[in-house]
Amino acid sequence: MEMKTKLILLIVLLSPVLGELLSGSAPPVEFFNPFGFFILVAFYGGSTLLIREARVRWGLQWSVVLLAIAYGIIEEGVMMQSFFNFNHADLGVLSHYGEFFGIHVPWTISLILYHATISTLIPLAMVDFIWPSYKTTSLLSKRGIIATMLIVLIPTVLLMMVVWQQQADFAIPYEPNPVLLIGCLVVIGILCWVAYYFRDHVISTKKIRLLPSWVFGIVGFLLYFWVLFFTNICAETNLKSVVTIGLQVVGIILLILFGVFQLLHKDSKISHVSNFIVGSLLFFIVITPIHEFTLGSVGMLPVGILSGIMLFYWRRIIGTRNQMDMDLRE
Repeated sequence: MEMKTKLILLIVLLSPVLGELLSGSAPPVEFFNPFGFFILVAFYGGSTLLIREARVRWGLQWSVVLLAIAYGIIEEGVMMQSFFNFNHADLGVLSHYGEFFGIHVPWTISLILYHATISTLIPLAMVDFIWPSYKTTSLLSKRGIIATMLIVLIPTVLLMMVVWQQQADFAIPYEPNPVLLIGCLVVIGILCWVAYYFRDHVISTKKIRLLPSWVFGIVGFLLYFWVLFFTNICAETNLKSVVTIGLQVVGIILLILFGVFQLLHKDSKISHVSNFIVGSLLFFIVITPIHEFTLGSVGMLPVGILSGIMLFYWRRIIGTRNQMDMDLRE
């Protein structure tokens, strides 16, 4: 099999596996349902592949994050409409919590951060670390890009129709607000344009001392506890939503500072970024027993065990490559 084909297959599978299967959003029974599997692979995998292609063709560094944010808005704002739909099953206690102008703000912030990282940037970084020589290699032709766009469009339209049809079953049906949907599209367009505009802008700083690599792992682990549980805790304790949003903004600022002054540090090595990824995924692996035994998501424990084995194997490959790079420098 040609190497480009291998990379494409790994990207389109890894993205939904991390974003939906390992996270428990789509347990094995749902994930491996033929129809559901096609939708997830087509949307998650296709979108992540397009982001990678834009990164390579435009020569993006930090601004690829803006494309990942745009992806999160497409999924949860346009396709699933959980940003606005108070009937959405995943909202739970966050339904109407911190709702301003029809937008569930705390939920919106959390989901954008979640999908921008675990569904797109982390899968791409994992693949880049395995085959660094292909990091700047384009995987799609122009026809391939068009075909991938169409493949992504199909599940988007299908799921939008499903979401609208399901609203008839609720006592108070959700009616999509065209202004909000159009607003999402405008924001997505702006994010893509800004990402392209800063295509030649590179950040590489050494103003702050680089933290030990093990700290990166802790930051990755705590990040997803904050992203997934913080807002629920605030809502359940009846903390004022404006306070929650303010704390989220502070968290985002700290995350940006960590990205600029640590992840993009001139002296950062493979071990630093890979430890951040390991810590991030370990969080999801650790909570798989909760999905299995508390939430009744059958098969999540085996998913966690297998993911742990694969993560260990991936980290071992990265560690070997990192040692080789150090030996070459010496």
